[in-house]
Amino acid sequence: MTELAHLAVPEDVRQQVHRRWPTAGPAWSAVVVNELHELLTEHHATHPQVMPARYGLVVSANTPTGTLVFRSTPDPDGVHQAAVSPALAELDVSPRLHQVRTTDTGVWTVMDRITPGVPLGDLTEPPTLDAIVGMLRPLAGQPTPAADLPSLFDWLRDRLTDDHLNDLPRGRSVAPLSERLQALALLDELAHDHVPALCHGDTSPWNILTGDRLYLIDPRGVAGELAYDAAIIALKAADKIPISRTSKALGAALGITPERITIWVSVGVAAST
Repeated sequence: MTELAHLAVPEDVRQQVHRRWPTAGPAWSAVVVNELHELLTEHHATHPQVMPARYGLVVSANTPTGTLVFRSTPDPDGVHQAAVSPALAELDVSPRLHQVRTTDTGVWTVMDRITPGVPLGDLTEPPTLDAIVGMLRPLAGQPTPAADLPSLFDWLRDRLTDDHLNDLPRGRSVAPLSERLQALALLDELAHDHVPALCHGDTSPWNILTGDRLYLIDPRGVAGELAYDAAIIALKAADKIPISRTSKALGAALGITPERITIWVSVGVAAST
């Protein structure tokens, strides 16, 4: 038990969680370490280490079956994220999932640790197009894994109509109203021929890990479409590769019109994703 005594929710994570979920956050942080102890004991885990995170507690530990990552979040949508994670793992584009546990205050997932596991956001050079396509292509044509998943469209509409949005990427602010209104019109245009399908929903560089190939982690937990995932990759890589070039290359490789990816990019920018 001595090696577990040092485990705690990092103070910056605790503050961010409480700020984002003023009611659920404190209730979660009051019990999450005790829940972690139970899971570590259940998996006969040793040498736990707290890993960087923004809105949850993430711990890596050694077990008889290998190194696992234990992740808890108080996000009310955590149950939906836990529904998408097994679908991605089954396609072998996410780490193998060992356990999902829902508690009164949050959701736990236990999965394999990817090594070296460096997020794309920490790399100095972007991955190859082939690597990105190899990660995304298995999602093409896959149905939504649960009928009750929230819609990506509804999630984006909520962001675009929120004048006081506080869940923002670092360094970003709420877009001007005029830009958001234009994005809402684009979203309606995209909805005309949209078919809800499996998507990750948050393909930022911090949710893509390097291993023997690229792996997706921490899905949004929505029904959406692959074009949106491609668009967020193009948007986040814009400081290194022009959006038009990435959209064209990914569209050609994934069978998506580049124009649709570009429209999704515009919506993503206005929604401060």
